[in-house]
Amino acid sequence: MHLEWQMTRHTEPRWKVQHCYITKIQGDPCISSTHKILPKPGVDIYSPEAVASIGMTITGMPALNAISTVVAAPPAC
Repeated sequence: MHLEWQMTRHTEPRWKVQHCYITKIQGDPCISSTHKILPKPGVDIYSPEAVASIGMTITGMPALNAISTVVAAPPAC
């Protein structure tokens, strides 16, 4: 897994951030899939509110998705 987070575009050196999740499976056949996270239809994707909402949602998703695994884990010693 490789993750890139960039807080601002005003940094040097500039990163070529893809703004999406890219899944690549090397095999036979090779599979590449791009997942973009966009606001609901009718919302201006470049509005500060839409960008903030998407950013907060994708930041919280890994923690939210981990809840069932944490709950199912045995107590620590």
